[in-house]
Amino acid sequence: MTDFKDLVRLDLQSLATRLATGSPAQSELGTQEWLAVVQVLTTRILRDAVELSTDDWGLVAQAYAYAVDTAIAAGDFDHREKTYRALHLSSNLLRQVPANPDIELLDPHRMTELLIRELPMPVEQARAQAEHWTTLERSEILALRIAKEFLRPGLYLAHRAYGEHLPEPLNSWERVFPSLP
Repeated sequence: MTDFKDLVRLDLQSLATRLATGSPAQSELGTQEWLAVVQVLTTRILRDAVELSTDDWGLVAQAYAYAVDTAIAAGDFDHREKTYRALHLSSNLLRQVPANPDIELLDPHRMTELLIRELPMPVEQARAQAEHWTTLERSEILALRIAKEFLRPGLYLAHRAYGEHLPEPLNSWERVFPSLP
């Protein structure tokens, strides 16, 4: 049985090694503990990013994927939260370290593809709804806010991937971004 307090006291290398090997099992920690593991791991990745070698990044990426997927399976958050966290982590990491096409979190092209896939609506719908968002149903406003939260780090990633001239639909999303609630 894994002791949660001992687990989160581990340094990044030790924590990543444990998680990358599938330990602890989902059943060994509670739902909130899995969320805490994801948060601790994310904090340690951001703190130590500039010191990680290429081999370390493979281990850390595998550990991050396991921790997030296990937290989802434990019922603490959902796929949308996973996307939100990945976009923000990637955006913050790419402000510190070079892009790396072998590591999804460090690949602005793959992260931009994730953004496009996971946006909750087409850009045309967002543009039309943003013009009168105060009159929309709560669920429609929420979808617009989710789009904005995904775009906040996502547009940075898109510019890292494509430079100043974004392809569609990213260019249109960038134009509609300021009008989203």
